[in-house]
Amino acid sequence: MTSTDDPAGMNVRSGSFFLAIAVGRCAHCGRQTAVVAIGLPAGYEQLEEGDWRTAPEPTLLFDIDALSADVGRVLRDCFPLFHPGGDAQSGARRWRNHCESCGDPQDDYWLHCEPAAPFLPLTPQAASRIDLVAIDAALLASACGFSAGVPFLDAMRRDG
Repeated sequence: MTSTDDPAGMNVRSGSFFLAIAVGRCAHCGRQTAVVAIGLPAGYEQLEEGDWRTAPEPTLLFDIDALSADVGRVLRDCFPLFHPGGDAQSGARRWRNHCESCGDPQDDYWLHCEPAAPFLPLTPQAASRIDLVAIDAALLASACGFSAGVPFLDAMRRDG
């Protein structure tokens, strides 16, 4: 499942979201490529043990299995390099960044989980290279990965 209007199986929801846009290095061809992450403001809700719970901190989602159809359309329009793609190891078809040079899917682990990764900056200076674009639309998703807050969010560049 990659885009749907069916809320079954979704585990995160928010009245709005933002895109965090950064530059990473492709593990396949070694070239720099633009990458995007979906961010949620504090107050988003996460389904835990059958109950919707309000999250006190913002988060970046990763390992996204499914998005509501409207959000999928927004992403295809705003950032076409972020689309469903297969994982060679697990066979899962998740929403992934793809290299703008070679088209290879980028592993979310290397974008979100390693210190100094594009979406895990270690300093305000590194965070200032991330652009944020606010999207005033509801989001419904199925995601396996959530950041614990967003380091140096205030240092990131906001649109308009």
